[in-house]
Amino acid sequence: MIAVNLVWVVLFVTFIAIFAALIVVRFLLDKSDAEMQYSFLRNFPYEVLTMHKDKSKIYKVLLFIFSGLCFAPIFVIVPLIGEFSELAWIAILNACLYGMAGIMVTSIHLFEAKFIKTHTLLVTIMIALAFLSSSISALFSMLTFNVYNRFNEGSPLAIGCFAIFVLAALFDLFIAFNPKLKDWTKLEKITNKDGSISYDRPKIFPLAFSEWLIIFSIFLSEVVFFISLIHM
Repeated sequence: MIAVNLVWVVLFVTFIAIFAALIVVRFLLDKSDAEMQYSFLRNFPYEVLTMHKDKSKIYKVLLFIFSGLCFAPIFVIVPLIGEFSELAWIAILNACLYGMAGIMVTSIHLFEAKFIKTHTLLVTIMIALAFLSSSISALFSMLTFNVYNRFNEGSPLAIGCFAIFVLAALFDLFIAFNPKLKDWTKLEKITNKDGSISYDRPKIFPLAFSEWLIIFSIFLSEVVFFISLIHM
């Protein structure tokens, strides 16, 4: 739909850079607190904030910026409303879905799992938005291919993006219907050296790990959505 321009480059690079910074800061926080052993497999996203209360301000700022940038494709698409307007409106709708998914990413950082109903509701909405955004992205890519094909300007890029979006949507569905999520509160029984019994999270804590998987899915899907806006 567009040629690579300065606005696209700035937003695309900034979006990736902010998410990368989030992950880097997360690891740096661990190094600053040797006693804290955070794991993507067993710790919730919100625990980045609760485990490093005094040092997590930068992470929180980056988190809010990331959520805002999830709406960024809108600024690339708006100039196209007059040209291929149907495609542009579908793309704007999809950008809004990504933006709402970004808001949910921030929300699950702010509501701890002790607020169980609120937290699980937010996670459910986040997964639903991730699935919807990937599905509509797939539709958008296919429509883009069909439109340009009519002008004998077939876009292999659109087909490649379509395949990735379909896989992303299927992945989101797999997470949503993972049977292990039903027993996500189940802890592992541990027998200590002194014979006492304690309970701890298993090495892979289903809900916590699923939240991280969906966050990465949203990020990667939106990166591909940015790319799918380009007509090559």
